[in-house]
Amino acid sequence: MITKASPLPCIEPTQCFVSSKAYDFRLSSSSNGAVRGTTNRESCEEWTLVINDDKTTCLVSTKHGRRLSCGADGDVFTVSEDGKDDDRLKDGWDRWRFESCKSGLTLVSVAHGKRLGCDDKKGIYAFNAEGLAEDWMVWTIDFASGELCFLSSPLHDVRVHCNPFGKLSLSKAFGGWEVWRFIETGDGTGSVYLESWTHRKKFLASSSDGNVYISKEAERKDAEKWTIVKPPKAEGGSLGAGVVFRSVATGKMLGTDGKRLCTDDDIDVSEIWQLDSAHRGVFFLSNLGMDCRAGSRPESGNPPFGTFTTKNRRSWEGWLVEESEDGSVTLKSDAHGRYLATDENGGILMSVTSGEGGIWWAEPSQRKDGKGIVLVSDFNKRVLICTKDGHLATAPAESEETANEWCLEPCVPSSLTGPQLGALCAAGAVTVACAAAMPFAVMGALGSVGFASEGIVAGSAAASMMSAEAVASGGTIAAGGLVATCQSIGAAGLGAAGLTAAVGGGALLGGSVSAAAVAGSGVLGSEESACGSINTDGSDPVIKRPFCAWRSW
Repeated sequence: MITKASPLPCIEPTQCFVSSKAYDFRLSSSSNGAVRGTTNRESCEEWTLVINDDKTTCLVSTKHGRRLSCGADGDVFTVSEDGKDDDRLKDGWDRWRFESCKSGLTLVSVAHGKRLGCDDKKGIYAFNAEGLAEDWMVWTIDFASGELCFLSSPLHDVRVHCNPFGKLSLSKAFGGWEVWRFIETGDGTGSVYLESWTHRKKFLASSSDGNVYISKEAERKDAEKWTIVKPPKAEGGSLGAGVVFRSVATGKMLGTDGKRLCTDDDIDVSEIWQLDSAHRGVFFLSNLGMDCRAGSRPESGNPPFGTFTTKNRRSWEGWLVEESEDGSVTLKSDAHGRYLATDENGGILMSVTSGEGGIWWAEPSQRKDGKGIVLVSDFNKRVLICTKDGHLATAPAESEETANEWCLEPCVPSSLTGPQLGALCAAGAVTVACAAAMPFAVMGALGSVGFASEGIVAGSAAASMMSAEAVASGGTIAAGGLVATCQSIGAAGLGAAGLTAAVGGGALLGGSVSAAAVAGSGVLGSEESACGSINTDGSDPVIKRPFCAWRSW
């Protein structure tokens, strides 16, 4: 019998804004390599944080893919990764070290020992890093990405919805307009901003009179901050399974009557919410060697309930990935309800039940230049492959080919269909964001993002997560937080489904393993304990991560 664990979170690559403490503008890049300060919060001001193998950090422009760099004379610019700036990349000019100070963070060039600074004319330079950091050398980090979830009221079976024009309402649907981005505030309280995933700079906010609205200015004030905790026990019984959203500005709880949102001082069943991953456990199973997706046919197919591969990413290619507490997984066709399985001869079939042949282990590829994961059958110990003619099959486990390697691409709902987008454009709403048309990548399996038994893999998405969490909190990784939990599980060798298994079992670890991983990272050069002042008794909202695993809190 397979005991299901909690779902994997749907997490975006870590992106952030880097803001001057003295002048309140953001670090911005251009396509020609120039770096300056601006008051904008657009794609040119977004940076991705990545840890290198020497424990330093790179800041990569989200829009241009260029790395923030510093020359020996203090010039600050960006360098490309297409080979044109190889010499400067090899010299390590693109590597930085974050150091915490009382008012924020400083960025020190590893190659030249200079601190990143600015002037009141929005010029960006690097200066000698001797002595105490002046305010014009101090920076703050604001996240621009996070975990993606649906916010559902179990009492009314509705979800919080932000329509194409930015109007707030409630909906029965599970579409892109109902997906919200949970962005860490980084202020040490565990609070988050709730931003519409489809829109940028549209945040859920509340006022003292109980009104809930969309903040369009994205000033990131207390009105836009929320803490998320489990509800207290009610007299005479439970309020139901879910969480409570408390406004940081007013202390009131988010609730609904099924028609509109409001906030209230008292907690009852109308203030209980449930959170689901944006992918709802459904993934595209993509073969890295053949660049194709595995799909299943309906009963009317030829053959009935057969399998195939395709370049498409449609409903027949969606698989519900269910993890067990021992870390094994099953792959169930989301369209046709049958399980991907293998028989005693290694053949592939679609089974009514998972049975022995439908249980798989997702393990990191062991090939020298391997990427992604390998799916190993628990039944016959053979690995799932895609043949050269595009058929699904199995091969001996010791086979090391790119055809063995897979990745799980989260299947996130689109916001607009073609006709809907056309109608909006005709109506003049040409600036509306269409999630279906935007590039999107999230993490779906630990084994493919860098949480390994030997530590966090340099340059991986996991390293980016750790860098961002450490930087935003002044050098600490929360015990039991997402990064600490992932790395503790990865270090235990539980593989791709480890996070789900551990969270489902209540094992929000955070202890010596995660502390050691952070202490060894050297991201901020601090010798302080990574788990110093965090309450691990469950009362601190900082440790309540990931959000989709609220049932295990």
